[in-house]
Amino acid sequence: MKKPLKLRVPLTICLFALSAVLLACNASAPKAPTPVAGDPDDLQAALRAEVVDDRPEVLATLGRPDAFDISIVLVEGGKVRMESWRYYQFGTRVDFVDGEAIWTVAIEPLPDGTLFAAWYDPLAFETGMTGAEIAQMVAAASPAGAAALVIDLSAGGEDLAGGTALIGDQIMVGLYQDELVYVETVALMPEGGD
Repeated sequence: MKKPLKLRVPLTICLFALSAVLLACNASAPKAPTPVAGDPDDLQAALRAEVVDDRPEVLATLGRPDAFDISIVLVEGGKVRMESWRYYQFGTRVDFVDGEAIWTVAIEPLPDGTLFAAWYDPLAFETGMTGAEIAQMVAAASPAGAAALVIDLSAGGEDLAGGTALIGDQIMVGLYQDELVYVETVALMPEGGD
């Protein structure tokens, strides 16, 4: 008989991570220069550079990730999308910044019997989406049709004012002023799994 599944990441830890992302949205960006072609201090030149989106090719090659997270943060007044896609069956994590694959890392596999939330497509979560759009999409993608629980984070203090969390079927979504800033899918491991 299979062991019952239990969520290995307590909700308080997920909410803490979401709170940290929301705080980062309100914080000023670091001032360290980023190497780019030409003048490394010319952000406008970097922003005009050709946009490369490696995500569709990775999706076509490896399929939907077993788990992923997306953070949308402000850097110098512009939105930057950072993503990590985890493929446990391949032992690989792929990190993206604004769609460009910038890093791959070896990761440990998860135990047999782990349930992944692979029904969510990371490309479906678009920068600028509203809570209503995301709630509808999350419920439609869930195999159980589970509606997301909405949590107002404003009670957490001034820094979280305007923050909302949507907790759904193995997914957590963060919104700031009703706009997407964070997504994380969660794997359910069998009890006793490491």
